[in-house]
Amino acid sequence: ADTAWALAQMALVVQVGAWYNVCAVTKESYCPRKELLDMDRDAAIAVFEADMEEALSELDELCAPGGRAGERGCNIQSISWTNGVRDNENFQLMNTYIRAAMRDRMTATMRYVDFFELGGGMPEEVVNGHGSQMLNLWMWQIMFGAMCP
Repeated sequence: ADTAWALAQMALVVQVGAWYNVCAVTKESYCPRKELLDMDRDAAIAVFEADMEEALSELDELCAPGGRAGERGCNIQSISWTNGVRDNENFQLMNTYIRAAMRDRMTATMRYVDFFELGGGMPEEVVNGHGSQMLNLWMWQIMFGAMCP
């Protein structure tokens, strides 16, 4: 490992969930996790919940004060807003699990960022489930405000 970076401050931005929607709920052929394609929705969402809990458990230490990202913190995002009715309903369902998993974890350095709600406030800035440059700049401004007060 490059030891020159060992003391550098770190921040983290992560979104857990979108690929589970693609694989488990909408069953898209380009899904990289083929085992999820074969499961029914409820079983695949149970895998999502377990995988998300495992990932967040790892981040608990990383994002806590004294952890590698403990100074600048971590931003855990919901699944983004989409104008499509099918995906919007799925995203709302998946975001329910993300919010629940984050509820008791939220601190000044382990932040839940609701990209779904932010995008819903600017629906014209979302095309095929992808936020425009303006929406992403808005989101980054919010996250930088927390990372670099």
